Amino acid sequence: NAKRVLLPLLGFLIIAVLAAGALGGRVGGQRAGRGGEAGSPARSAIPAKGEVLPDFELETLDGRKMRAADLLGKPTFINFWASWCPPCRAEMPDIQAIYERQGRDINILAINEDEPPAVVRSFVEEIGFTVPVVLDAGGELHARWNFNTLPTSIITDKDGRVCFIAPGMITRDTMDAVLEKARAGC
Repeated sequence: NAKRVLLPLLGFLIIAVLAAGALGGRVGGQRAGRGGEAGSPARSAIPAKGEVLPDFELETLDGRKMRAADLLGKPTFINFWASWCPPCRAEMPDIQAIYERQGRDINILAINEDEPPAVVRSFVEEIGFTVPVVLDAGGELHARWNFNTLPTSIITDKDGRVCFIAPGMITRDTMDAVLEKARAGC
């Protein structure tokens, strides 16, 4: 009888979907909310437009430490990304082009979220991405700033004041326009 087969199967599917949601899987560039678990970093608000970028310290691919204070003095474009994220990959050529064209006049920082250094290094070498890359080990900064989307971009002025923050992919025209505004200060 069809009911005998379909009802247990339907029950199993419902349980599987609920379990997947509870485990916090990633879907379509979205990252399930984090925080509240034992041992997770404290969450703060997303950096707010007009405020100074909160401090952070992350490690570069070559093992150096990088802090928010290191970015002061020039407008800064920060992009959170991961190699598994299709929208992240799609905007990387535009970020690379801006870096090649304006890299001496601005800071550009690509913050990889929670991937092993060997994976990140291999990926950026494969695609010819020469933008400075830092590692957000465990996704702690992404979680602390309460982001739910990859990519997420932040642009600051030379004083570290947030001019622009965008969850999701942005166009090269938007990148250029906001960086131009950031040169004048937020």
